[in-house]
Amino acid sequence: FDSISVDAEKVGYLGAKYLFQNGHKEIAFINGPIAGFNSQKKLSGIQKAIMECNMDPSSVHIVHTNYTGKGGYTALSSLWEEGVRPDAVFGASDGITSGIMRLLYEKGVRIPDDISVLGYEDSLLAEYASPALTVIDAHKEQMGKEACTVLINRIKKPRSKVVSLNIEPSLIVRDSVRVR
Repeated sequence: FDSISVDAEKVGYLGAKYLFQNGHKEIAFINGPIAGFNSQKKLSGIQKAIMECNMDPSSVHIVHTNYTGKGGYTALSSLWEEGVRPDAVFGASDGITSGIMRLLYEKGVRIPDDISVLGYEDSLLAEYASPALTVIDAHKEQMGKEACTVLINRIKKPRSKVVSLNIEPSLIVRDSVRVR
């Protein structure tokens, strides 16, 4: 079957590497469901960045949740209750990241002064959050255009070769990550 997807391993890699390069030493990664293919790929990318940047693997705290604001809120809350105080949090979706930002707001933690926050996807939530969210961009519009092109071609030529496209994510720097 035809497929259009984002390179999820590169999502994890780009996010973790960016945080490490900006001096962050203690990172919380709030990931999607543990059994999810993309969740596993993001973890693989984070592990690659840990090795490449010579970071201690125990400096990355990983919690799995669903892709909602409530999931992000609850996941970071559980780390907080355990006494974990990361200097950066990386959310595996804009939904998760909105929950992270809500919890930090309620706790009086200032972004990015006290803690940096990085998200993934780049929905409208990211650009208009306060502060504007630094993200790994999923290029959803490009994915949609590619999917339409593939679908129209599949309708016109049902026996054409199967298409598998992997879109490269990219970093969009805004205001929610600072150099430590």
